[in-house]
Amino acid sequence: MFDLLLDIITFWAEDRKAKGRSFRVPNEIIASSTLGIVSWWLQEGTPYSPSYFAQQIFPMYK
Repeated sequence: MFDLLLDIITFWAEDRKAKGRSFRVPNEIIASSTLGIVSWWLQEGTPYSPSYFAQQIFPMYK
């Protein structure tokens, strides 16, 4: 799962870089953090809607 997520983030990072908006942290940290957050969300029984959850975590990666 981590490798798939890292591939997606790497693709996204390349697109952002082409637009002059690079991530501030390495892709591996973003992938690990995202995997951990989503794992917690699932283990807790998805206490927040997917939309709300995404709105809360997305700004961390801008």
